[in-house]
Amino acid sequence: MGDAIQDGQTLCVPLTAHGNTVGMFHLYFAHKKQIEEEVQQLAFTIAEHLGLALANLGLQQKLRSQALSDPLTGLFNRRYFEETIESVWMKSQQDGQPFSLLMLDLDHFKRFNDNFGHDAGDYVLKEVAKLLMEKSRDEDVVCRLGGEELAILSPNTDSEASTLLANDIVESVANLHLELKGLSLGQLGVSIGITTYPNFIGPPEALVKEADKALYLAKDQGRSRSIHQLNMQKNAAVTSITKGSSNKAEPV
Repeated sequence: MGDAIQDGQTLCVPLTAHGNTVGMFHLYFAHKKQIEEEVQQLAFTIAEHLGLALANLGLQQKLRSQALSDPLTGLFNRRYFEETIESVWMKSQQDGQPFSLLMLDLDHFKRFNDNFGHDAGDYVLKEVAKLLMEKSRDEDVVCRLGGEELAILSPNTDSEASTLLANDIVESVANLHLELKGLSLGQLGVSIGITTYPNFIGPPEALVKEADKALYLAKDQGRSRSIHQLNMQKNAAVTSITKGSSNKAEPV
């Protein structure tokens, strides 16, 4: 209250709840030399109610955060992913802006659990989650869908930018040198499938399906790489043309 006018009185009441201080209630009374007892008692009563209200609000936010986040990695969970992809998709439609979805899967993740134990698997997941948070923007939503399956919702990101992001993640994951208790865990790889709206027009469920198809293609082509749904379509077109040409070849 250092900026308060000097010819008044100030009253600062701690906002407490369950033995903890959650804030401070500041009151300024201009042109007063003394604050009446009734006013002070009213301020204390209001502060008591405010303290309990803030504590309850904080508890609700904490419970919601726990319900929507993955306890191991701190990333958002599948429930939050399913809630958010719908709203991001709708906003992209309204604003006429692109929106990209990256579906990620850690390559041969089972071997970390089998060879080094579940502690090593948990450590790998946490380190990859940390890397994804560093590579993504504030507006991106990074989620752990379950096991080693991850996803990034990237608003205002076209196919070119999303491919650059995916390739950067693939390279960064491959360059990770992870050790646990002095034991090297070996090289890690990640496969990524990408789809972009409006290059692909469809509801969120269809976007997820297309990104999954691209992810499976990335794994089939050798893992530790990214495939965009557009490239997947181009590959299919080339295959179709090649087959058509051979069928039409004239006998010699």
